[in-house]
Amino acid sequence: MVTVATWNVENFFAPGTQFGPDTEAVFERKVALLASTVTTAGVDVLALQEVGDLEAFDALLTALGPGWSGQLSTHFEPSHAIRVGFAARVPVTSVSEFVAIPDQLQGVPTNDTAAPLTEMGRGALRIRISTGAGDVDLVSVHLKSKLLSFPGGRFQPHDEAERARYAAYALLRRAAEAAAVRYFANDLLDGAAARASCS
Repeated sequence: MVTVATWNVENFFAPGTQFGPDTEAVFERKVALLASTVTTAGVDVLALQEVGDLEAFDALLTALGPGWSGQLSTHFEPSHAIRVGFAARVPVTSVSEFVAIPDQLQGVPTNDTAAPLTEMGRGALRIRISTGAGDVDLVSVHLKSKLLSFPGGRFQPHDEAERARYAAYALLRRAAEAAAVRYFANDLLDGAAARASCS
């Protein structure tokens, strides 16, 4: 049996980066606590959200010990480079990313400029693992936060009308991203059905 868990590791950046901890000691303590929790739980595959950079991710894999490998999404918002990933101690047979918003949903308004929403802010990452019962696809996602942000990187609105609009935009974007992941899952399920019919 393969044990799978998911964990939002909350702005997991190496020290010295914009969003990282102030000291190496704080970072090392977080890495040690993450690794200890995963090891104690006996997890075989861990889906991760809010991994900030490759240095932090590699530090976690090293702390988990021999036999662990990792996959990290390459798609994220440049202003805040948190992304999804996987750590696994079972063989990963294939990997893919998905970012596209379905054509029919690209007209969903997500800001006052009405620019089309063509991609998810953070990509969905899929891995395939082999188990005794066959292949299993796992997908790690981190949808748009319900925390409101406003033009120019503001976290405070100019007025309550702007707050109301951007609250609606955030919900619409989150819904569009959820639908995009559903499309991706449907494609995976259709592919699994096709493979089963050929076997």
